[in-house]
Amino acid sequence: MSGQATRMKVLQGISRLEDQIGLRAGRNGLAIALCIVVVLGAGLRVYAINFQSLWTDEISSLVITDPTLPFRQFWDRVLADTHPPIYYLVLRWSSSAFGQSEIIARAPSVLFGILTICAAAILPGESLSRSSRIALPMLLAVSPGAVWYAREARSYALLLLLSTLITVACIRLLRYLPHKDRTARGALTMLTMTALLASFTHYFGFLLAMAAFFSCFLLVDSRHRAIVVLSGCGVIALFMPWVVYHSRFITRQQVTWIGELSVAASIDWFKHLAFGGTPSLLVFIGAVVVVLATKGRRSRVALNSTIGACALLCLLTLAAAALHTNLDEPQHDRRSSGHICDCRRADVMPNAPLGHYRGRDVSGPSNRAYVPGAGRLLHDRRK
Repeated sequence: MSGQATRMKVLQGISRLEDQIGLRAGRNGLAIALCIVVVLGAGLRVYAINFQSLWTDEISSLVITDPTLPFRQFWDRVLADTHPPIYYLVLRWSSSAFGQSEIIARAPSVLFGILTICAAAILPGESLSRSSRIALPMLLAVSPGAVWYAREARSYALLLLLSTLITVACIRLLRYLPHKDRTARGALTMLTMTALLASFTHYFGFLLAMAAFFSCFLLVDSRHRAIVVLSGCGVIALFMPWVVYHSRFITRQQVTWIGELSVAASIDWFKHLAFGGTPSLLVFIGAVVVVLATKGRRSRVALNSTIGACALLCLLTLAAAALHTNLDEPQHDRRSSGHICDCRRADVMPNAPLGHYRGRDVSGPSNRAYVPGAGRLLHDRRK
């Protein structure tokens, strides 16, 4: 009996050891896969970052954040622009520390793009399955829109980073709230902070933030709805004074381009950003159909599942954007404004101070953009 008991103990010990080895191998495999995804995304964002010259909107960013200007003049230019100030504060700091050039101007966006992939790979934790934890950062790593804006000296890479954090916070809140109150409170705190930062980065970030809070309000149980409402109202209370203050310095003509975009054009543009074209979109839809068919459609599209929460978040954000577009229907022709420049791409002249620009002939229609506080018009010189 003693020999048989000993053999049973040995077999149980071997079984536990195999389980531990398998668990560690699984964790190591997931970590290696996520590292490969991050390296891939970083390479796509860093490669030939200065291949294209600065274009009008990027030049506007550099004009606004010119480190030689006193802070008061910098702030006046920020107020004359249509975006909140956080990205301009970051770019002004980097310009003051490292100077201004194409690479340095785009470096913060590259960093934000890489951090977006890292956040998608690390933060979800146990709130997502192993396959989802790889799929989410992988989609962000190779997304044409994410790569494009991570290589541009504008606020969109920072907005995407904060939007990713908002989405992950929503998922964690919905997954942990019924059982792990402490973890859920941390997720709600992250949602509130990132929602506030996104709002002060881009006005569309505020739309996403409100959609996130509304989604959580609909999907959490009734006992926790009050704290979600309180957090959302806190973001509104902190952001609305800035909206009132900023509205004193911008005109309606500066935002009429939003109303000029048709629904079809908007859908086509977002399809290009997310998938790169119709063939890629069809491949993605096919993959989704296969996943739903093999994993169980009902369990995957339940309203309180990750897919249901993300779908609701997207729909509410698009609805808010559509409402914003309808409210901003064009009332005036943008050509009536004296702050319109007609250049699609432009180069900063070598050894010349910022603000002295040389237009360059390009194919395609010219891109009109508002250049706040530039003190001059930029013209596309056709040679």
